[in-house]
Amino acid sequence: MTLFPRSVRALEADRFRSSALGIVLCLMILGMWLAWFFMARVAEYKVAGTAFLEQRPCVIGCGSALPSSVQAVAEFRASIALAHIRPGQRAYLHLDGLPRALFTGIRAQVSSVATEVKDGKIRVEFVTEPDADLGLVLRPNLTATVEVEVDRVSPAVLVLRKARRTFSLDSAPHDEGMQQ
Repeated sequence: MTLFPRSVRALEADRFRSSALGIVLCLMILGMWLAWFFMARVAEYKVAGTAFLEQRPCVIGCGSALPSSVQAVAEFRASIALAHIRPGQRAYLHLDGLPRALFTGIRAQVSSVATEVKDGKIRVEFVTEPDADLGLVLRPNLTATVEVEVDRVSPAVLVLRKARRTFSLDSAPHDEGMQQ
């Protein structure tokens, strides 16, 4: 004789279908998250604190129909520029004074990376990609923050890199990549 006969009979009669369905659903969600965590690609950016827009003179033979274009110039720490930045990489210019929530930025591309170091920094030039939907007129002497996409890695790799930096498992110091 048990103290709770009705409870024991209820447990013996229950097939736990709703619990099994809940566990299967949780395992499916966990499996999808793990697939994303290891297989998705997330852009990794290096940031320069301030970039300046400059007027680039028109090349020979373009005539008066094509005005000179606007380019952006930023300075990155030499360790970042030499290790990560190459011509052709995607970049985004976030104009100072415009809210990022409303303005996603101007698409650009790295056009050249200087080879000489001045005061520990290297000059990087960007060519802006025109966007008719943007409705902004780019002018020289505007300032912006520049983000250069240097790599695409999985979220798992990002977590492992952060853990390595946090717990100092790396023997060499690691550069965060932020410029001010």
